[in-house]
Amino acid sequence: MKKTLKKIIEPTLTLASFGIENIMRVHNEHGNPMTKKQLSECISGVVESKMVEVARKYGIQIEAPKVDSEPDIIINYKPLEIKTTSSAEWRGGAYSKRESDYLFIKWDYSDGEFTWFALHKHLKKDDWNGGDVMDKDNNYYATKIKLNEMLDGEILVGDKEKKTVLYHPVLQTLN
Repeated sequence: MKKTLKKIIEPTLTLASFGIENIMRVHNEHGNPMTKKQLSECISGVVESKMVEVARKYGIQIEAPKVDSEPDIIINYKPLEIKTTSSAEWRGGAYSKRESDYLFIKWDYSDGEFTWFALHKHLKKDDWNGGDVMDKDNNYYATKIKLNEMLDGEILVGDKEKKTVLYHPVLQTLN
């Protein structure tokens, strides 16, 4: 999975940048600029589509089922979940925790340009924090994970930087 993701991630994110900018332009033209949450969801969907396009050009077996009960992507018959964020942590629903390979993408958009961070890591269900809907003391439904909890993951785009205590993603511009 790592070798395949290394090969396709940069061209995928480059193509996704153009697609997302077009979607943002249409929203802005209609007086409905997208929130960061909407953009993250949109980015996830566009990355899935562009990843399929790029991988097929390399002859890689890939599909994007586009069904919540299935993985986001299946590459060479192995599941891959994609999580996107513009903040310091990645989140998922309480019922979406599953053992799988994950592609964690952090993005930023400023001065008309996207910057990216991407990390690949295999997670077990217990690697996620929170999301225990049976816990009466838990008042937040989502699961979450930070870069500091995935330092052994493979950084595919960008870098990491330690600030006071925690590591933070360093985003990269792609051409």
